[in-house]
Amino acid sequence: MFFTIVALAAMATSAFAQTEAGNIYVGAASDLGFTTTKAGYDGAKSEAEFGLDVNGGYFVIDNLSVNAELGFNYWSQDKDATNTFSLGVGGRYYLPMKVFFGAMFDFSSMGVSHDGKSGDDRLSSMGLTLGAGYAWFLNDNVAIEPALGYRIGLSSKTEPTQYNWSGFEIKIGFGIYF
Repeated sequence: MFFTIVALAAMATSAFAQTEAGNIYVGAASDLGFTTTKAGYDGAKSEAEFGLDVNGGYFVIDNLSVNAELGFNYWSQDKDATNTFSLGVGGRYYLPMKVFFGAMFDFSSMGVSHDGKSGDDRLSSMGLTLGAGYAWFLNDNVAIEPALGYRIGLSSKTEPTQYNWSGFEIKIGFGIYF
């Protein structure tokens, strides 16, 4: 019984050594096409979407990281398409059961094409994502991280249409903790 308690205590301690102050996190995530979007302009709907985010963070205190993110997103609807590159800042807080909560604020550059013609519109946007996930550690340093989030965004252009959107995201990612 004593050895079982010691083994469980050691596993619990090692499972959270990754989120101690001073450690570094590097990861990547994709929505794999599981994003639903409700666009804020006449009759728009998302037909196809793919996103990939690369991020990194520094644990400023135990269980709290400050993160930066670089992202790419492709979205198409009918004959229109948007390529978006984004840069964001945010953070994550990890609970003892390996669940994390996070927020990310980003600025994006969007290239919009209409009817298959590229370069029709160039606009910028900003967005906020709030989410939660689970860090499933495969070993002491590598984790698979499924997450669910809610994203809202607004473009800078107002004429002829301002692109504003909101939607839920389901992402799968992985993280390496140093």
